[in-house]
Amino acid sequence: FRTEVNYDVLEVRDGRFPSSPLIGSYQGTQVPQFLISTSNFLYLLFTTDKSHSDIGFRIRYETLQLQSDHCVDPGIPVNGQRHGNDFYVGALVTFSCDAGYTLSDAEPLECEPNFQWSRPLPGCDALCGGYIQGNTGTILSPGFPDFYPHNLNCTWTIETSHGKGVQFTFHTFHLESPHDHLLVTENGSFSQALWRLTGSTLPPPLSAGLFGNYTAQIRFLSDFSVSYEGFNITFSEYDLEPCEDPGIPPYSTRKGLQYGVGDALIFSCFPGYRLEGPARVVCLGGRRRVWSSPLPRCVAECGSSVTGMQGVLLSPNYPGYYGNNHECIYSIQTQPGKGLQLRARDFRLEDDDVLKVFDGSSNKARLLGVFTGNELLDVTLNSTSSSMWLEFISDSENTSKGFELHFTSFELVKCEDPGVPQFGYKREDKGHFAGSTVSYSCDPGYTIKGPEVLTCLRGERRAWDSPLPLCVAECGGTIKEEPAGRILSPGYPAPYEHNLHCVWTIEAAPGSTIRCEQQPWFSFC
Repeated sequence: FRTEVNYDVLEVRDGRFPSSPLIGSYQGTQVPQFLISTSNFLYLLFTTDKSHSDIGFRIRYETLQLQSDHCVDPGIPVNGQRHGNDFYVGALVTFSCDAGYTLSDAEPLECEPNFQWSRPLPGCDALCGGYIQGNTGTILSPGFPDFYPHNLNCTWTIETSHGKGVQFTFHTFHLESPHDHLLVTENGSFSQALWRLTGSTLPPPLSAGLFGNYTAQIRFLSDFSVSYEGFNITFSEYDLEPCEDPGIPPYSTRKGLQYGVGDALIFSCFPGYRLEGPARVVCLGGRRRVWSSPLPRCVAECGSSVTGMQGVLLSPNYPGYYGNNHECIYSIQTQPGKGLQLRARDFRLEDDDVLKVFDGSSNKARLLGVFTGNELLDVTLNSTSSSMWLEFISDSENTSKGFELHFTSFELVKCEDPGVPQFGYKREDKGHFAGSTVSYSCDPGYTIKGPEVLTCLRGERRAWDSPLPLCVAECGGTIKEEPAGRILSPGYPAPYEHNLHCVWTIEAAPGSTIRCEQQPWFSFC
């Protein structure tokens, strides 16, 4: 049996008519060992075109007595094998194909009670493209070993094991040059293929799969005219050389201990630093033995916006010296209902460089302090809300190492202790919970300036409704019906001011007299 591929075809049908079930359509040289009809008729149709021809075929036929106790031999597919030699009713027969061929129907054949097989004999075909996964395999041109069809565009993707490359070995190779050709690549791009193969010269072994994605791709293109027997290619995987240890960037951690092709390393920065560059690099290996990109850097920037329960703030370039003329803003935000506590693990500023800390979400909030030198060391700052705002300012002169600040959140259950004014005392303290109050009075001779009662605010913020009052010694005044008291010079115990004229009026109870004793620092009446 030999006909012109693609054009001269023999059809065999199971019956007496052109519409009877098709047993098979054959061309080239690949035909089954035998065919068996299910009745006393077979229909054969041989069609040829107007151009080339070949020697054709010689087919022997004979009649068989249909068995009454089992099915007839179903045959064996070309380029395949049959598994099972029992043909009694209910028996199953399965098939497999030689390397590079694919079974057209994987379902088993069953001998049915009418002594007919449940389905036709499957074929083993060399397909146009496909996905092949394994450490070895075979790739055949469509129709191999017959001539391949015209106008093909076939792509095979080969996937091997982790860290392996693909080596192709050519056993047969004959394509129409230069129109029919084979492209080999390893990154899915055929516009810049590694190799373009054509003609009848057997190519040497080729290696691909070096990008670390464990895959290689082959594309076969044929035109509308002449064709040949095509190709028979086997592939196998091989070990690729690993990359070298790339190290770990300063102020970072790394996940991943393997440096083989396709292995990935993942980097992350210490708290307070920002990753600059890719967080993930992959070993490309193979002959390149390089990583997919340079290692990232971890940098401490001028300012940041941080959200969380805890974290770190760093001065620019920390632990290196910060630069001149910085104006850096840091904002911290934690959950509503929580406050922020700030401590310095390291704090070194030049005298004219300052860090301002505000109790809120902007510099309009209450100022918690302005710090320079090493003033923030051993100091704890607590916010009264879920926000904190910091401004770092450096001048054009000398610089220093800067700062490493750590913050944690805490429950805003109560207000901080408001303290006691100088020359005053707490008259009553009902606790520092939301809604509770603290009352103040001044020592004798002093007058309270500001509210006598502070209230701890409700809501998200835990702060007192007013600043702490002051106790001052005033210039003059009226004292009514007090059984005893003190009169202090203005601003006492600080030196009084110049050009004062202070008058105190003391009104005792009717019928009483007043006696005053002059002490070195005050008058006692």
